[in-house]
Amino acid sequence: MSIIPLLNLVKAERTFIIDTLIYDSPLLVGVGLSLGTNYCLEIQVGNDSRSRQPLSNVDELRRYLNVISSDAFDEEALSQETSIFDYIDTSQAKKRSITKKTFLPLSCSHAKAIVSSDSARLKNHEFHLGSSQSLDVFIVPNRHHVLSSKNIIVNLPVYDFNLSLLLKKFETKYKHQFDRVNRLKIISKAKGHLHPALFGALRFSIEHKRLPRKCGRNRTDEADMWEFIRHDYVDSPHTANAVIYEGTMIRQEDIWKQYNETYSKYLIAAIC
Repeated sequence: MSIIPLLNLVKAERTFIIDTLIYDSPLLVGVGLSLGTNYCLEIQVGNDSRSRQPLSNVDELRRYLNVISSDAFDEEALSQETSIFDYIDTSQAKKRSITKKTFLPLSCSHAKAIVSSDSARLKNHEFHLGSSQSLDVFIVPNRHHVLSSKNIIVNLPVYDFNLSLLLKKFETKYKHQFDRVNRLKIISKAKGHLHPALFGALRFSIEHKRLPRKCGRNRTDEADMWEFIRHDYVDSPHTANAVIYEGTMIRQEDIWKQYNETYSKYLIAAIC
């Protein structure tokens, strides 16, 4: 699974995910923790906590399934819907070692609690892997872990798919670039031209079917945004990699900061 740290997304984007999008996409947000094999897999029937049972290998799982029901369980469906066989010993492999890149699903309420009150943080003791055939599967760490925003990760394929749908809807409603720019001018209350950072982000989003983001520790989509900007704004006569906007010089190196801190909220308001 491809993931991205939540903090690699701009603030307005993080707010949109936690306040809105997560409720329609339960596998969108998770936690990345270095647990190694210091965890237990547990299973239970629906809300019946008395049926909760820790499992260490596939034989224990099958005995559990035989006890709770005489009907045969679809193990393939159980695997696909909960990934249960990745987290217990089988004849083919040992249970998975959980790293910061392992996606542990986070509930909407826990995600919101972590982000909205990061100073308080959250002691989370289990992660719900999924449900299948009235069974619920959980990862339970061997000790408590204090979670903060830096632990939250986003399921990138799920997120980008949702963004592509929103962008398609935006493009359908505003078919021409003139209309899209005008829409953003209204939202951002721009009296003249659209700010270069907002224009570059708009063009980037339409072209790449996603919003600009931080791609690594020291890399962003700034360079691609700038390619759109420099073709539509007047170059500064005295400074390389700079354009003139409303009598002010805007440098390429400032574009990401301006988008991140100010103009991303207008683009997200228009698209999302």
